[in-house]
Amino acid sequence: MLTEEQSDFLVYEMKRGRRTIFENLMRDEKITALKSVDIKLQEDEMNVVDWLISDYYDFGPGILGGRCACGRRLRYMFTIEHQTTHKKIQYGKDHLSAFLNIEVNEIDGVINELDKIDNELDELLWKTENNEYYYEYYERLPDKTVISESIKKHIELNLPFLDPQINRLNKYFEKQMEALEEEQRKIQREVELKKSQETRRQIEELLKEKKKIDDVLGAERKAQREAEFKRQQQENERIEKLSQEQ
Repeated sequence: MLTEEQSDFLVYEMKRGRRTIFENLMRDEKITALKSVDIKLQEDEMNVVDWLISDYYDFGPGILGGRCACGRRLRYMFTIEHQTTHKKIQYGKDHLSAFLNIEVNEIDGVINELDKIDNELDELLWKTENNEYYYEYYERLPDKTVISESIKKHIELNLPFLDPQINRLNKYFEKQMEALEEEQRKIQREVELKKSQETRRQIEELLKEKKKIDDVLGAERKAQREAEFKRQQQENERIEKLSQEQ
C-alpha cells in the first residue's frame, strides 16, 4: 500500500515524463508545419509552436475506448491543445501524424516511450507489493555521494529501485571497485618499489664494503711485493759483496 506522499510522487513523475516526451516530439525539427485534419483550423492556429500534446491514453489491447476527431474508435488517443485558444483535438496515431506532417512510425516511437513510463510504474507497484526494494545495491557502495537525485528520492520516500537504477548502481559499484583495486595495485607497486630500492641500496653498500676490502688486500699485496723485492735486492747485494771479497 502506497502512502499519499509516494502516490503523489509517482503521479508527478509519470506526468513529468510524459510531458518531456510530448515536448521533445513537438520540438522535433521535422515538424515545421501543420495540416488541418478532421477539424478546420483558424489562421491564428496554424503555428506549430502553439500546439502541445496535453494528454494520452492507452485503453488497452482490443479496447477501442477512445474516439478520433473523425469519429473513428481508438485504442491510443492523443489530445493536442492550442496554448492560446485552448482548442483541444483528439487524434489517433494516424491522424496525429497527418496533423504534424510526420511519419506514423514517429508516433509509434512516442507510444513506445510512453509505454516505458507505464511499465516503470507497474514495476514499482509490483516491487512494493512484494517488498523487493533492492537497497542492498546502494548499501554496498563504498562511496555513496555519486548517486543521482532520483535514486536519493526513492530512498527518501522508501520506494523500490527501478531496474535502470539498479543497473546504474551496479555500474557505480564496478567503477568504484575498479578504482579501489587500482589503488591497491598502486600501493603494492610502491611497496615493491621501496623494497627494490632498499635491496639496491643494500647491494650498493655491500659493493662499497667489498671495494674497501679489495683496496686493503690490494695494498697489502703491493706492500708484500715491495718488501719481497727489497729483500731480494738486499740478498743480491749481499751475494755480490761476498763475491767481491773472495
